[in-house]
Amino acid sequence: MKFYEKTWFTVLMLLLFFPVGLFLMWKYQKFNKGARIIISIFFGLLLVSNMFDESEDNQPGTTAVKEEETETVDAEAETAEPTAEEVAAAEQAAKEEQEKQEKADAEAAKKAEEEEAARKAAEEKRKEELSLSGSGQQASSKFTLEDGFVVIKSTHNGGSNFAMELLDENANVVKLVTNEIGSYNGSQVFAIDAGTYQYNVTADGAWTIEMSQEIPDEVVSGSASGKGDTALFMDLEDGAQTFSFTHDGQSNFAVQANDSVLLVNEIGPYEGSQVQRVDDAGVYFFNITADGNWTINVE
Repeated sequence: MKFYEKTWFTVLMLLLFFPVGLFLMWKYQKFNKGARIIISIFFGLLLVSNMFDESEDNQPGTTAVKEEETETVDAEAETAEPTAEEVAAAEQAAKEEQEKQEKADAEAAKKAEEEEAARKAAEEKRKEELSLSGSGQQASSKFTLEDGFVVIKSTHNGGSNFAMELLDENANVVKLVTNEIGSYNGSQVFAIDAGTYQYNVTADGAWTIEMSQEIPDEVVSGSASGKGDTALFMDLEDGAQTFSFTHDGQSNFAVQANDSVLLVNEIGPYEGSQVQRVDDAGVYFFNITADGNWTINVE
């Protein structure tokens, strides 16, 4: 008898792989007929039960329920109320952040205030350095100027000659700023190089000198009028421009643009015009020498 015909092999197959065991049991008529029927029914019920369980596991409803349960758990986790410790910690963190920001804002405001105070102090110091005064013939104190231009406003309350010579650090005369008789109140503007300067002042009365290297707020355009020596700043368009002038004084009337282009240089009353090319639009300064009323018109 072959091994697969033996009873022990049939029992082994029933335990390990019952379809083969059932086949061998019926083929070789192992056990009596009643036992074979009972064994077959048992394994048949076992097979049906397994198939039913697998079918339930694969039902869509089961998956949906599981997903719904998961979502419910997630929603509960999301809507869970924070603990008192968590609330306190969040409030403390927000308070510390606010205090940190307030401190940074206060430091920034203090720094800006200090910078503004330093700027104003520097401007005041610079203004004092460029403000001179005296009486009679006198050498002024030294001062420094930057590259560009300098506006010089001066006064004299004497009755004799009033003259101001601008000297460089080697005592060379850079410019005869003023040379008038009697009282004087006027302003002039000249191009200047950076350096150390001072004045030789000739006077028989009290005098003052105020200098500035900033474009003033009073910048005009189109036309201007005034009296006496004047430093004028005018906004010009580029291209060909017609300059018209009038003067009703008796002495010298001169107009020089940017300390380089002499537009007028006449004695006594004057009325005239000329065309000049302006290369670049912008603010230009005019040094006007006059002893009467004057007008300038640009178009």
